[in-house]
Amino acid sequence: MPKRTTLTDTQKFEFCVYARDNKKTRPEYVKWIEEKWGVKVNESTITRILQTKDQRLSNEI
Repeated sequence: MPKRTTLTDTQKFEFCVYARDNKKTRPEYVKWIEEKWGVKVNESTITRILQTKDQRLSNEI
């Protein structure tokens, strides 16, 4: 099984800002994260991050 990689809090915050300003589909967000940081994430990860988007954006890093 491949080594598990996670996004840092800073990356999650940056992704939330991007998602707020660029309405896209989950597969498009997956591709954006992979191109930007070279990290493969599942669509379920995108969903979990976006569920806490408002909280993350109110707690700027």
